[in-house]
Amino acid sequence: MIAGQEAPVQRPAASPLARPLRLALPPLRPPVGGTATWALLAPALALTVMLLIVPTLWLVRLSLLESGAGDAARFYVPSSFTLAQYRQVLTDPYFGAVVWSTVRLALVTGAVCLAVAYPLAVWITRARRPVGGVALWLVSLPKLTNALVVLYGVLLLLGNAGLLNRALLALGVIRTPLPLFANLFAVVTGEVLLVVPYPVMMVAGALWAGGRELREMEEAARGLGASPLRAFLETTFRLTLPGAALALLVTLVWAAGAFAAPLVLGNPALYTAAVEIHTQTFERLNWPLAAALAIVHLAIVAALAAAALTLHGRRATRRRTSPPALSGLSQVQRAKPALSTAEGCNGRPELVEGMQSAHNWGVRDGSTIGTSSGTRTPLSRERNGVRAAAAEAVDRRVWDRTLLRMSVAARGWSFRDRMTGWFGRSMFHAFALLTLAVLLCPLVFSLLVSLTPEETIGLPAPERGLSLRWYVALGRDPLWLRAFAHSLLTAAVATGLAVPAGALAAAGIDRLPDGARRGVTLLLIAPLFVPGAVLGLQALALSYRLGLWGTPYSTGLAHAMWTAPLAFLVVRAALRVTDRRLEEVARGLGAPPVAAFCLITLPRLWPALAAAAFLCAVMSLNELPMALFLATASNRTLPTLIWPQLRYNLTPIVAAASSVLLLLTIAGLLVAAVLAGRLVRRSERPAGAPDTRGDATGIPSAGVLYAHG
Repeated sequence: MIAGQEAPVQRPAASPLARPLRLALPPLRPPVGGTATWALLAPALALTVMLLIVPTLWLVRLSLLESGAGDAARFYVPSSFTLAQYRQVLTDPYFGAVVWSTVRLALVTGAVCLAVAYPLAVWITRARRPVGGVALWLVSLPKLTNALVVLYGVLLLLGNAGLLNRALLALGVIRTPLPLFANLFAVVTGEVLLVVPYPVMMVAGALWAGGRELREMEEAARGLGASPLRAFLETTFRLTLPGAALALLVTLVWAAGAFAAPLVLGNPALYTAAVEIHTQTFERLNWPLAAALAIVHLAIVAALAAAALTLHGRRATRRRTSPPALSGLSQVQRAKPALSTAEGCNGRPELVEGMQSAHNWGVRDGSTIGTSSGTRTPLSRERNGVRAAAAEAVDRRVWDRTLLRMSVAARGWSFRDRMTGWFGRSMFHAFALLTLAVLLCPLVFSLLVSLTPEETIGLPAPERGLSLRWYVALGRDPLWLRAFAHSLLTAAVATGLAVPAGALAAAGIDRLPDGARRGVTLLLIAPLFVPGAVLGLQALALSYRLGLWGTPYSTGLAHAMWTAPLAFLVVRAALRVTDRRLEEVARGLGAPPVAAFCLITLPRLWPALAAAAFLCAVMSLNELPMALFLATASNRTLPTLIWPQLRYNLTPIVAAASSVLLLLTIAGLLVAAVLAGRLVRRSERPAGAPDTRGDATGIPSAGVLYAHG
């Protein structure tokens, strides 16, 4: 050792696991782009491009061809070009009436859906957790089941000889049947039952996103003297209005594609563009004209969808750029100063006095607590020491609740206030329960009619009891059995393609840059916004050119393209609540990204994958418009066999077939709910709790090393 130099510090030998753990400790970011990312996205993109984008382009080309309707051997003239189809669609008064019928039905349906969905969503979000969850599943049931089951129940209720008219005639309320069928009222009723789950879920999502802040603001407004209704309108309703507008636009998109309800419940004057597309394709054999009408219809729906996406983007930008939300009393004071006036307190001096006393108790001599700037200034020295200590100890939200209680105590509640609040709450609960009953009535009546022993449509007579006669007839009829087998085969093909493609896309989408991620996401979910009749015509044109028309695989491919976005959304939502740190540790230890995902994250996603598979299978079993375009005598599915009998030969065996679809849907939803519950419970494990269950060798999982390394 050289003189004057210090001896080197002897460090302990590094453990063999020290370097891997140091690499694993910092959070690893997923690679941006790359071959592996696009390999994960490739199956879903291939489904969308090959079964949606390419058929759309070919549909545009088809709309520019001359019609071959005069020649029974061909549907169009291949080597031709004309704009006559668009000229006819845009100038013919008949098609103008069809477009107006479509727009009118969409507007009326959207208005009714939003009027029903908003209060129902408020009730669901404010109910206890089990009640709200069950109610949300019940609301979604009419949409997830077959549309024909819902429309069959509406037909049983609203027909001229329906159950409602029979009951009113038996009670002597009316002498002649009410005109409840084959009019705009019946069509809107059926369409609302099919579409209302979407705005309910979207508004409920907006309310849940607000969390407790919305409730605290509303309570603070009531503490300042506002009536319960005005407090709700000035706080919760105003802040969730953009979400309600977005729900309205999405409802208009879905209502504009109405197909089954106008045909089953309406008359020719109420037929929409989707109905006319089917008529031109199969009855008049004018494929170019049907293609032109489909392109115009798709342009209208695309404009509505673009407006909805623009509104959603502005909401997201506003949430990112806006300052932190104020809490309780301070936010209400800034948002609605009129609440502190006599007019805001409905002109009642005692409410003004009570509000001012509570306000002065919390704000005095320029010293504020929970101010709009988010700071808390100390109380003046003259104040009581207990209040000063409480002000320093409690959280700002707790302080605002204290002011709220003082405000309510200061102004008191009169007998009229208590009665008005009780009556309003009672009416609110009654409206929500009545809405749920109306949504489920068609399904319940359809199930009861299938148990009648009679030859005619009607509820089972008490003296005759229930009977499985029509289920036995359904099981012995080879025509229905073949249709059921084709439905299962179609659902298997769709699920086998959609779930892997959607799951892989969900795993790779977050590895893209922000701009690319938004664009790819919009492309992947685009089939959900395209009307079923347009998708059916596109699938028909593609399968006709590929020689697949008339086989179950053509319907299965179309359903795979349509249900892949559903699997993508379900698995992506599951990934957001799944701990990805174990995958990051594996990658830090040298595992390739794909291997790390498949060996660590994928086994933890099996509840979400199973739920997505059940939902895709249920949606494929119940889908009608695309199956109707692709069905032939040799590959009819159960909905396409129910369709003509529902329109022309209504018998209880149709109720039995509809009930089979309904029971399959309920079973699938129950399984999906159980699996989703397991995933949620797994995601709610405390953040610091390690996974000590280990693997088959008894060694704790890598989460222990990551959390405690």
